[in-house]
Amino acid sequence: MPLHSVALAVVLLIISMHLQIAVAAPADTPDRFSMPGTQVYALTSRINEIEYEIRVWLPEDYASSGKSYPLTLMLDADYQFPLGTSILEHLAQRDQADESVVVAIAYANSQRNPYWYRRNRTRDYTPTSVPTGGYGAEFQQYSGGGEEFLRFIADELMDSLHAKYRITSAGHTYVGHSYGGLFGAFIISEQPNLFSNYLLISPSFWYDDRLMIRRVREKDEMGLVAATRIYLAVGDHENQTGRPMVDELRMYARALEEKHDPALDVTVRVFTNETHASIYPAALSAGLRHLRGSQPGQE
Repeated sequence: MPLHSVALAVVLLIISMHLQIAVAAPADTPDRFSMPGTQVYALTSRINEIEYEIRVWLPEDYASSGKSYPLTLMLDADYQFPLGTSILEHLAQRDQADESVVVAIAYANSQRNPYWYRRNRTRDYTPTSVPTGGYGAEFQQYSGGGEEFLRFIADELMDSLHAKYRITSAGHTYVGHSYGGLFGAFIISEQPNLFSNYLLISPSFWYDDRLMIRRVREKDEMGLVAATRIYLAVGDHENQTGRPMVDELRMYARALEEKHDPALDVTVRVFTNETHASIYPAALSAGLRHLRGSQPGQE
């Protein structure tokens, strides 16, 4: 199939999933997520008392191999998890990426409910509380829960996953898009050694007057203890949204590079003819090949 046909098919898949999210489900009959090869379990955080739905995809040979696998963690599970697992499996079967256990963090209350989708993202993915921006004041009143969400991931989710699955102690990858990319930058600022690889797609660096760019600039050093690779992706049309997202992504990259940390490798790619809505599948495939490929650094 021609490359442009594959890209179109993937974009149509993303659009269809977004349309599903935009239809509110009856409050008393929430849908239960189901996908072949996937395990789902509930995990209520002691830190923020939120009930999370943890979706786990295991490599094809997991049951028979006896070996441990690195982790690939994704947010925005409703659209990232189906697409991410398909791309990773496709790449791994063709030796273009290593195998990993793929985990996505979802919410018990957000299936096909746009209100909870926006409220959950605003609460968990934003590092500070500010009154305006994002989805508007209605949702910004819940903003600023990023610190607790990060503690949930580092102190509760990781322990839970290691107890349930054969996961390596290092070599993990974080994937985030938009607000999820903002949260990835927050992890890099606060606990950079939690992951070895970061794939930040169209990060919302505009948030709180470019807070995450300012935080990197203010740091004396990054505090890395091992090699860390950051892949930053944005669509070339994203400066046309009222926010200079291409420029801000480059600002963030320069701030990282100015630390001159030998453990840090930063890659920036601006994707041609892509918007904030369309960039995810192309950037995910390219970023995973770059970070998790059999020859790291290749796309």
